[in-house]
Amino acid sequence: IFSVSEFLKSFCVLAVVFCAEEMRLDLKIVVVMVFVMPLGFTRVSGTSCGSTSPASCCTDFLPSTSSGSDLYSFDGGGQFLPAFNATCAVGTVTSSIAVQDVPAGRLLLSLALNVSITRPSAPAQAVLLLISPLNDSVVAMNFTAPYGVSLEQLLGTWFADAASQTISQGSPPYSGQFQPLSPLRVFHGKPVAGTWTLTLVDTFCGSALDSATASGAVSLSWGLSMDHCPPSALSPTPTPTITITPTPTPTASATPERPPASPLSVLSCTTGWEPSTFLSSTVQASCTLTVKDSLGHLTAARSGAVFGVTTTTGSSAGSLLTTDGGLSFTFSMSAAGLAQGTPVRLTVTVNITNATSGQSYAANITGSPVVFTFVGAPSASSSVLSCSSPYTPWYVVPAFTGAAVVSCNVSSMSAPSTPLATSSAYFLVTASPSGSVTSVSAVHAADSTGRTFTFSITLSAAAPVSSTVAVRVTVATVDLSGSPASLSIAGPASAQSVLNCSSGRTPPTTVNQTQALTCTLSGVSTGGTRIVTSWSDYTLVSTLPGVISSPSTTDMGLTYTFIYTAPTQVATGTISLSCNYCGYLAVSGSPVTVHVVGTPSLSSVVLSCDSSEVPSTNIPPSRSAVCTLSLAAAGAFAYAEQFTVQASPSGLVTFTTGLQTADQGQTFTIGLTAGVTAGTVLISAVVGGKNVIGSPFTVYVTSIPTLASVLKCTSGNTPPGNVKPFGYATCTITANTGTGSSSSSFSPVRAVASDFTFTQTTAGLGALTTLSSTDGGYTFTMLWMAPDTGGGNTQIIAYARGVAFRPYQYSPTLLYVTVQPDTNSYVVCNSFEVPPTNLRRARPMQCTLVSMALVSGKAANVSAISTDFQVSLSNSQLGSIGTITSYGDGHIYLFTVYASSNPALAGTMGIIVTLSSDGVTQVSQSPVWMYIVVDATLASTVTCSSGYTPPTSIPPARTATCIINPRNATSAILSVGSAFTVSNANPSTANVSALTTGDGGATFSFTVVYWSAGPISVTALVLVTSSGTAKVNITGSPFAMMAIGAPGVASTLSCSSSHIPRLSVRGYTIPPDTVLCRVSARGTSGPVQAVSSQFFVKLSGVGSVGAFSTTDGGLTFNFTYSATGGPGTAALSVMVNTVDPIQGSPQTF
Repeated sequence: IFSVSEFLKSFCVLAVVFCAEEMRLDLKIVVVMVFVMPLGFTRVSGTSCGSTSPASCCTDFLPSTSSGSDLYSFDGGGQFLPAFNATCAVGTVTSSIAVQDVPAGRLLLSLALNVSITRPSAPAQAVLLLISPLNDSVVAMNFTAPYGVSLEQLLGTWFADAASQTISQGSPPYSGQFQPLSPLRVFHGKPVAGTWTLTLVDTFCGSALDSATASGAVSLSWGLSMDHCPPSALSPTPTPTITITPTPTPTASATPERPPASPLSVLSCTTGWEPSTFLSSTVQASCTLTVKDSLGHLTAARSGAVFGVTTTTGSSAGSLLTTDGGLSFTFSMSAAGLAQGTPVRLTVTVNITNATSGQSYAANITGSPVVFTFVGAPSASSSVLSCSSPYTPWYVVPAFTGAAVVSCNVSSMSAPSTPLATSSAYFLVTASPSGSVTSVSAVHAADSTGRTFTFSITLSAAAPVSSTVAVRVTVATVDLSGSPASLSIAGPASAQSVLNCSSGRTPPTTVNQTQALTCTLSGVSTGGTRIVTSWSDYTLVSTLPGVISSPSTTDMGLTYTFIYTAPTQVATGTISLSCNYCGYLAVSGSPVTVHVVGTPSLSSVVLSCDSSEVPSTNIPPSRSAVCTLSLAAAGAFAYAEQFTVQASPSGLVTFTTGLQTADQGQTFTIGLTAGVTAGTVLISAVVGGKNVIGSPFTVYVTSIPTLASVLKCTSGNTPPGNVKPFGYATCTITANTGTGSSSSSFSPVRAVASDFTFTQTTAGLGALTTLSSTDGGYTFTMLWMAPDTGGGNTQIIAYARGVAFRPYQYSPTLLYVTVQPDTNSYVVCNSFEVPPTNLRRARPMQCTLVSMALVSGKAANVSAISTDFQVSLSNSQLGSIGTITSYGDGHIYLFTVYASSNPALAGTMGIIVTLSSDGVTQVSQSPVWMYIVVDATLASTVTCSSGYTPPTSIPPARTATCIINPRNATSAILSVGSAFTVSNANPSTANVSALTTGDGGATFSFTVVYWSAGPISVTALVLVTSSGTAKVNITGSPFAMMAIGAPGVASTLSCSSSHIPRLSVRGYTIPPDTVLCRVSARGTSGPVQAVSSQFFVKLSGVGSVGAFSTTDGGLTFNFTYSATGGPGTAALSVMVNTVDPIQGSPQTF
């Protein structure tokens, strides 16, 4: 049996030998039970745990910690890195590992210990102890001879039961695997969680270890490799097969003596409760004494009397009883009436005899003495129940997983709340309803002090979701403080669970620096029902800087709340939440985009307002507008409470909403409604008392326009109401108020486009665009778009709030769609000079262009536009063309041609009108020729003649004709009538007519019309351009004439020949004789001037009368009578008024 122990270090080899001595049998029966199997349990399956919580077995490598500091970090390859120099009390170096992150309820399957120790080389006597969370201990190494290992020589040394060699078989630095001095399998099957401690104990005070530890020179590094399993993954060791083999034995002649009991006999005691060494008046200890001889072999004592059993005062031991023939004995140990914490000692001794001296003495057997502690009942009201679980929060447990375990602690207290050592026997644990609980574990002591106890509750997978389980711990039917502890049964969360985060601001997911955002999670099942869920069923991920608090719940897991505290810097990120049991789908509302903002920069925030009217800054009475705050910087966010929005004056508009945002705080809107009073309103948006960009923003509450408003349309063409096909006209509305019939009573007002509507008299002819305004709503414009075919017209009628504008305000407006003119169009020109085809320099000539086209085979007037025609000059040096204007509806156009102002230029110039359609074809009567004249000078001459004798006299009701011959300094020229000014210096005697010409301006004539008797001074002036506007007389001006009266019968006639008698005349001579006659013109008052035509000469007889002549302006007239033939007589009379003879008539020859 013992020879194979090196081979079977990690296995149990059990041999039991029963001897038949008592029965005096000749047959010795040897019962050998041998099975090779891990002690106590069989590992079913396994994997590496990592961060998971598998239902099967797994392996963990654990770093050691001390004083909150990591001694090791594990790099994934199984290497432990020393990171701690231990200092400790003299004689002891201690380091601990807190195993907390393994799944609840795990039991140890196997264990390996890794140790590195370095120190100065010096002799030392020390022991390396590994202590479990249950205070069990194993001596891993003894540094005392004969083991031959110095402290400084361990480097990455592994102690494992399965190692093939002892450390004494190794060599420094012992970096392999070695068997521990005591097997580590004593820990197998016990809980993994808790504090594991490695202690290096100096066995002799004052040794080198003391000085080394005191100086901090010892470095201890260690770690554990654990195979652990859930209880369900471990199966009990199969029952071995027992083989009984009869063995012939010689017949014994006498019964051999048993070897006597020795101090190697073993005493072990337990109360059956925890701690096992605590006694009370109600808790006894059960002790077992195993009898061994001096070689450590089992032996039998004839009775318990061979052992001495003693106890301290207040305690007693029962009788030693045996059921196996003295191989072992059992007895009880009890105490009563002792003070709390009193030690109770049990001593068991056996008498031994010194082989040399023969002297006998009592020696303690192994395990003696056993020291118990007497404890009393704890105070229920002071003792405390607290529970925990691997879930968050601990009391919300996902029982549906089938492996939900809640661990509870009981802190034993005495009144008033003083820690009290006691026994687990005093505590009664119940859980209800029982159908929701799979099992309740026994109460275990958490350590050897008896002040803290643990137990666990395993919940049933069938526990109703959202129900509660009450865990109660009582002492003598009285609940502990914290009892009952309520557990809330959680169901699996679904993606329908709802995450909502709010900072209490607008938008709710925007938070100021260092401020808090509160998030709430509501658990919802896949069926849409609110249920309790475990926070552990969710995965929270944040891309934000800052801190997220642990979740809390006030309704047992129906809802959870956690707080995000923003950092000091601006940031944007997300808070995402997914449910683990739903395939890590995001819950409803996740991810939440959070913006951490600072104070908005004034230069990056822009205020604007929009009424959705035209213009957008105008708000009609009782209508609404929206103001917008926009953060111009990319990625900038804010919240509404950082801004203050006001209106001034406050009475004109009312804010109907607060600031709102639809894009997480990049823009904000606020609604307002106008009152009924028109006026200007300043909307201000401020941050920290200062205006943002665009603040204050001006809006206007408008008036209601009336029918006094004005509509006017123009195409920009000539005429403005004519529009070519596909063209457009611009219509303008001026918003007015007023009730009178005169525009002087109208007042311009601000309005909006929706105040106006329009109709057309010809439906479908053209289309109107929407209104726009560029002056704040005082005027509006729109386009009337002409159709694609010419001809036709329409009237646009405008309405202000449904009432048509008055006609005198230009509404309706008539618009024509033009027709392309053709060669039937014609042009005529007139300089309005004499002659009309002549034009002085720098003077205008007016031309008229009539638009015509064939319509239905007939030439007809058509509406056109001025640009349908092109006007040019044959000699552009002689003149220029003015603006073309239209008369009426575009049928007739007027334009002016201006003569050149250069005095040296003169000549003929043609006015050419062509159709724009080809720029070549001329209209009818084109070109129109005109002559540009040079300036006439004072060398021009004027002469007048009445056509009478004398020619300068004009009889009543008669006229004289004057002729002007234009000349410049050197020659005769063509001119115009306007170059000259003619008049009568005595306007009472005669009128002067306008100039006329019949030879193209080579001469001009005008008429002097008799008005009354008197002198006439005909003045002809010419404009001398060198003298500016001065006019001077031309040659012959002034021209003197006389407006004469009518001579009467008082006029006298006298004749005389050169013969005697004086009236005798010879008619036979050649030439014939003449008689000189004189008529003296006289009126009733005396001599008057006259003209010959006022006298009528009557001749009776032969001869002839010559013409009248005068040399005195018509006072007297001379004429001759010429005789012919003869002899005979002739009578000559002069008459006025044709029939009245004057004095001296007749004269008879």
